[in-house]
Amino acid sequence: MADLNPLNGLLVELPDGADQPLHWWRVANGAVVESGVDADITSAEGDLIVALIPVNHAPLHTLSRPDLPVKQAEAVAARHLAARAFGASVHAVASLFADAPDDTAMQGAVVAGDRLTQGLALLKAGGLTPDYATPAAIVARHIWWATDAEA
Repeated sequence: MADLNPLNGLLVELPDGADQPLHWWRVANGAVVESGVDADITSAEGDLIVALIPVNHAPLHTLSRPDLPVKQAEAVAARHLAARAFGASVHAVASLFADAPDDTAMQGAVVAGDRLTQGLALLKAGGLTPDYATPAAIVARHIWWATDAEA
């Protein structure tokens, strides 16, 4: 992977179907400088591309943090989320709430594997290859609670 600047890039909604207009946000120097809803979106050379998984496909859950080091706690929480999910193939992500009292809360989301694969394939067919895919609810939560610089 190229040396990408996390403050510059393109956030794009993970699509449900071909020809679907996608919500997108272009970020420069850590600020949203352009946004829209289009079927055809292009990224600039060297842009970090992040696919946002819609909330209806990856809702946010709050979990108690196991009494483990952070990385182990995140892995355990992701496994607990995946165990609760319907379907044989799921992807789960969990992270520590940075602003939780005593660092006791974890946040996480689960998305069906086929839903993620389909959305990424649709983006690739449209000329976009995301560097990351993340639940939109996690991003929204961080934007809501973070300062502009942190978001």
